[in-house]
Amino acid sequence: MTSPALIGFGALGIAGVAALAAARSVRRTAAWIAPAKHAIAPELRALAFGRVQSLRDVTLHTSDGLTLHGWFSPGTRRAAVILVHGGAGDRMQLFPEALVLASNGYGILMYDSRACGESDGDIVSWGDRERRDVTAALDFVTTQPEIDPQRVALLGFSVGGSTVTLTAAADTRVCAAIVAPVWTSLEDEMRAKAGRFGALAAVPAVAYLRRAGIDVDAVRPIDHVAEIAPRPVLFIAGTGDIDTPVPVMQRMFDAARSPKSLWIVPGATHGSAATTAPAEYESRVIGFLDESLPAPALSPDRR
Repeated sequence: MTSPALIGFGALGIAGVAALAAARSVRRTAAWIAPAKHAIAPELRALAFGRVQSLRDVTLHTSDGLTLHGWFSPGTRRAAVILVHGGAGDRMQLFPEALVLASNGYGILMYDSRACGESDGDIVSWGDRERRDVTAALDFVTTQPEIDPQRVALLGFSVGGSTVTLTAAADTRVCAAIVAPVWTSLEDEMRAKAGRFGALAAVPAVAYLRRAGIDVDAVRPIDHVAEIAPRPVLFIAGTGDIDTPVPVMQRMFDAARSPKSLWIVPGATHGSAATTAPAEYESRVIGFLDESLPAPALSPDRR
């Protein structure tokens, strides 16, 4: 028969493990939503401006009063892609993808999301408030004289993928979307990242996000991805992605409506499709955009 003292020690041990798991989860979540901001390194700026000759500095202004900093190149096609980086990243995170677009004549807008890089803000809200950032980017791009506002697409990675999915579902100015990769919901992602501690870590993490003012219930891309149709979506997943595994992307793909496509890249890790399979990445992405953002046919008198 187990003694009351041993039962008491066992209960204290479980309580201690729970407390440690909760504290660790809250510390990690706090670091995720408030990363250290940083300037774009001069050598990276020189690299970007050297590779994309028409690149220029731009500022975006969000509806809640933030100023975001980025770069814009109009390209030569009168079509543009807005690139939305992942959590705690900056505009250079998607530079390989931007270079593919620019080298094929597409206009590009790369910017630092709120609380990242050189932009204003102090909280990364994992796709909640960042929707305002994408709206500001759309406001900018669709008013540029070099760009046809009927030929604008979004490309989002990770947290940026959540933002792109939610924004594309609600804003019909988005003509096509590339999502590479994205979680089904913020709550699902927190549960997955809790690992072996399960609810002991996930519940405190979600509670912390809510206390920070993040609308966790609004960040559910899987509930809204179908609303993007009839505009096309290209999903990109990697077999080596342990952050957002292929089955997660399969669920997103299944929830979307046609036209849609899913490219699973053998060996690609989180966000590495463009560098793991560069030739196929260019072929698939440019092919998708060429089909999704076709140039208007010339009238007979202009041929």
